[in-house]
Amino acid sequence: MQVAPPLERIPSLYLLATLDNAVQMGKFPVDNLGLFWIASSSKGRDPYLPYIRIRNQENIEIAGLAYFSGDKMVGVTQPLEIGYFMAIKGINPGGYSVFVQVPGTDQSVMFRSTHRKSSTRLTIQNGKPHFKVRLTIEGNLDEKSSETFALTPDVIDQIVEELARGAAKSMSSLIAETQRKESDIFGFGEYVRAKAPAYWNRHIKTLDAWHGMYKDITVEIEPTIRIRRVGMKNL
Repeated sequence: MQVAPPLERIPSLYLLATLDNAVQMGKFPVDNLGLFWIASSSKGRDPYLPYIRIRNQENIEIAGLAYFSGDKMVGVTQPLEIGYFMAIKGINPGGYSVFVQVPGTDQSVMFRSTHRKSSTRLTIQNGKPHFKVRLTIEGNLDEKSSETFALTPDVIDQIVEELARGAAKSMSSLIAETQRKESDIFGFGEYVRAKAPAYWNRHIKTLDAWHGMYKDITVEIEPTIRIRRVGMKNL
C-alpha cells in the first residue's frame, strides 16, 4: 500500500510557487506568516492560512481556507468559499468560476470573476454592531451548456439576478459559519475599533469579548454582478 508523503517532504520552493501561483490567479489572497501573526495579535480580527492537500503523493493543492479563533484552528472552508471571502474583502484579481442554471430552463452557463470591489458600513442597531457589505463582482460568461442556447439581453439579466441571489446566500452562509466558530477572519471587529472606538472601549475591549459578540452581530450582503464579456464579445 502506498502512503502519501507528509507535507514536510514536499519541497518548500514548490509549495511557495504553488501559493504564489494561486495568488496571481485570484485563487487565494496574499498571505504569509507575518500577516498571520499580525492578525493573531489583533483585537478585532482572526487569522487564516491556506489549507493544503497532497494529491498523487507529490502534487499539492489549496483545498480551502483554514480559519482560526485566536491561535486555534477551528474550521476549513470549501475551495469555492475562498472566492466568497475574497469578494467580501474586495481582494483582486478575480479568478473563481461558477456554473449557474438559467431560471426556467435546463441550460447553464459558467461565470468567471475577473474583478471585485467592496465597501463595508457599520451602524449600531439594538445595541450591537450591524454591517452592510456592498460588493461588485465583474466577470465573463465563458461557457454555456448548449451552443443552440441564445444569450439574449433578457436571459443575461436573469443570469445576473441568479448569480447575485446565489452569491448573497453563499456569502451569508460563510459568515454565519465563522460566527458559530467565533472566528472573525473578515476583520469586522477592526471596523468597530476604527469607526466606533467609544463603543468598543465601553462594551468590548478584548478579543475574547469580541468573539462572544461576533456570534450575534448581523451582516447584510448586497452583491452586484456585472457581465463584461460573453464568450469573445464585450458588453
